[in-house]
Amino acid sequence: MMACALALVLLIDVSGSVSADRYSLQHSGVAQALTEPQVEHALLSQEGGMAITVVEWSDRRQVVVPWHMVHNASDVSAVAEILAGAQRTMTGSTAMGDALREGLATLNRAPCEASRKVIDISGDGRNNDGSVSPDDMRIIARANSVVINGLPIRGDEPDVADYYREHVVTEDGFVTEARSFDDFAAAIRTK
Repeated sequence: MMACALALVLLIDVSGSVSADRYSLQHSGVAQALTEPQVEHALLSQEGGMAITVVEWSDRRQVVVPWHMVHNASDVSAVAEILAGAQRTMTGSTAMGDALREGLATLNRAPCEASRKVIDISGDGRNNDGSVSPDDMRIIARANSVVINGLPIRGDEPDVADYYREHVVTEDGFVTEARSFDDFAAAIRTK
């Protein structure tokens, strides 16, 4: 298997609490950020390239952008185009721990041997379903040198960013709360 600098799994919340606007915020925010010159430059400066995939999650999971190797601008555009054109695959409850478990399993299926493995999980609420807790998956991620970043969306739960800090992200990860489209795109740029 070839080596790469980074394998990135983007987990996008599509649970029942996610409105059409919040769904669009996540998809459009990521698609827009990927094609911004500074982000594209950062992606393309990864020695050996990077791999990226996008998975929607609720109490089930669905891949919306299969693993893509990113080596040039057309690779970045292809990912952004698929993401921007995706349609919501489901709704359901918020099984965040199960989503993180799927993210870890997805990293094991990456098309390259990555120097860094990262999961970025976005959502607008706390875990309320599933067979495993986010806390447990965070421990497993740390043990496997996987960074978990949180991109919580301010909605009905005003303390969602605190929940992500306390139960979801690894200590080497970050939490950036989004209240608007611009905030979400900025969080992806920061990442």
